[in-house]
Amino acid sequence: MEFYLNSESASQIRKLEQVMPIDGVVLSHPVSASKISTRMNSLLSALRTEQKLFVPITSISTEQMIKEALHVYSLGPNSIPMIPVTPQGLQAVRICSQKGMQVMACNIGTCEQAFMAIRNGAAYAMLRHDSDSSAFAKMLDLVRMLRVNHMSASVMVSAVDNRAEFHELSMSGIQAVFVTPSAAAQLLVSAASQVTLAQLGAHC
Repeated sequence: MEFYLNSESASQIRKLEQVMPIDGVVLSHPVSASKISTRMNSLLSALRTEQKLFVPITSISTEQMIKEALHVYSLGPNSIPMIPVTPQGLQAVRICSQKGMQVMACNIGTCEQAFMAIRNGAAYAMLRHDSDSSAFAKMLDLVRMLRVNHMSASVMVSAVDNRAEFHELSMSGIQAVFVTPSAAAQLLVSAASQVTLAQLGAHC
């Protein structure tokens, strides 16, 4: 299972990397095409070559989504645009994939939407983290659907905020999760020793 941080802080990433494997970063905000901030430059320099950077796309039209996605891809070969699954987004996923870009299809509400996005070339599919009780069942259905249809895309789950949920997801076959730095710190808490990330950091 791939493990990602939801953070734009280079210092948080470096600190957590001392004690846990991090496959990359999932951003909550788009990256400006006109000017890359000092904070973003620091983040890009903190990421290793093999680590991935997922960046949300906020445009509505297919043409503008593709333009944004090309800007994301220009940040590095492992920079991946997160395109929402709308009719325009599905078309953008297909065109970007044809251009050789890895794409995440996001804001997915149903397995059927995920199926169409993956068939259009999405390498990752992220379901909305709905608060209703059916959310986890949808994730499991999607994992099973990929397995039955021999589809190689990865399902990513957001908003994992406790050890119990992380454990349940890891046992279900989910391919990728992303967490906030505070949630990541909670995963390091030992029930026996109560060693926290702050205590570990003091000795690194």
